[in-house]
Amino acid sequence: EGADKRAIRDMFGKHVSPAIVDDMLKADDPKGALALQGKRAKVTVFYSDIRGFTAMSEKMTPEQIYNQLNEYFEDMCAIIFEYGGYVDKFIGDCVMAVFSAPYPTPDDAKNAVISAIRQQQKITEISARWEKEGKQIFTVGMGLNTGEVVMGNLGSSDRLNYTVIGDNVNTAARLYNVAAGGQTIISEATYEEVKDIVIVNELQPIMVKGKELPLRVFEIVGLRSELPEGTESKMWDGPMEAVWSGKH
Repeated sequence: EGADKRAIRDMFGKHVSPAIVDDMLKADDPKGALALQGKRAKVTVFYSDIRGFTAMSEKMTPEQIYNQLNEYFEDMCAIIFEYGGYVDKFIGDCVMAVFSAPYPTPDDAKNAVISAIRQQQKITEISARWEKEGKQIFTVGMGLNTGEVVMGNLGSSDRLNYTVIGDNVNTAARLYNVAAGGQTIISEATYEEVKDIVIVNELQPIMVKGKELPLRVFEIVGLRSELPEGTESKMWDGPMEAVWSGKH
């Protein structure tokens, strides 16, 4: 039992909030309860990526890049944890998170979108401070998609990673790739889950590799509860066959 608990802490301790780890350890069979061999689950997948990072890093020393990225990641992960997300991995300056692993909940999409809004707000805040300190600043594009994935341990016998795979993960990756700096784009599937709490602009549909029809996508403007009264969503009224592609 002690070995199982240590394995859970090693696997999840740095990826989710301490409260979630403690909850996992309360199960009679922690490893069995997590279905580490893989299970289907409906989740919201989140990606974020710094815009212009390569150009920015050319003006910085390796130590400066290291320190600013660590500060940025620390702040973003704290917000992801606050809203019940699992930090799946860092891919260079990209963050991938899942809401929520390993225990999906009915409010995952809402928590994911609120987390993204809070992250963008935090980025604005730390950028203002960095600018005063004479440091390089950046913006971040974010993308979210909701749908069924396979969730569990993936890798080799020597190195396993608890992650999610499937078409819905790929769709989330396409969305963050087309998001401009400071922009958060969500799929129609995510929008249907959060439309009662957010104001959006519907954007021109985008083509996703492997899909025959363009996907409806929406830009998050903000939470309804935090925007001035009378703010309304704007829906794109162009032809549905139009396609928006390319990375901003």
